[in-house]
Amino acid sequence: MKGELIDYSDWEFGRVAGFPTLFAAGNVVTGKGNIVASRKHAKYVSEQAVEQYLGLVESDETVRQGVAKPESHAEGVANGIAAELDGQPAADPAQIEAALERVRRRQQDVGYDAGYKSWIEKAGRPC
Repeated sequence: MKGELIDYSDWEFGRVAGFPTLFAAGNVVTGKGNIVASRKHAKYVSEQAVEQYLGLVESDETVRQGVAKPESHAEGVANGIAAELDGQPAADPAQIEAALERVRRRQQDVGYDAGYKSWIEKAGRPC
């Protein structure tokens, strides 16, 4: 039953009413059990959310127009990300080292010690 459990303000993007930064994706929105359809919808929603967060699009209508032509839209997205990053101040070396140390600790916690290929063989592929 459409909208029975969750009140979506926008079904295409899975926007949850009252929570502007929360998005639902996949079969919970599409109502399709097909994993391919769910993955495509999840990819679509996440890409649009990131683009809007980074300010690469001005409105939902801009998003919908851009999605209709992904090849021509890709260059604009890449240029927008580059421009956003160019305008940022340089990161503090101490913050960079703290972030890298956090990554190293997490890798150690999950047994990631010899590269992705050997780790994924040991841990198993994600679902």
